[in-house]
Amino acid sequence: TGLYIPSDDMKSTGIRPRWAQVYAIGPEQKDVKVGQWICVAHGRWTRGVEIEDENGQQTIRRIDHKDILLISFLLLRP
Repeated sequence: TGLYIPSDDMKSTGIRPRWAQVYAIGPEQKDVKVGQWICVAHGRWTRGVEIEDENGQQTIRRIDHKDILLISFLLLRP
């Protein structure tokens, strides 16, 4: 799963679960879809990888599907 997670600048206010939008999924992923918003347990993502796509420069991170706490179905983009 590829995610966009805002930086917390190493502040204690950043120690919390994070909402992130799914950028990409693996071939066996059945729980989430690209474009959905998910809440990820704190610190359960990898270091960022910089990419550039049609939306410009972005940082994506990988997470394990077991670390997804919530899936928002209301913010799903078509």
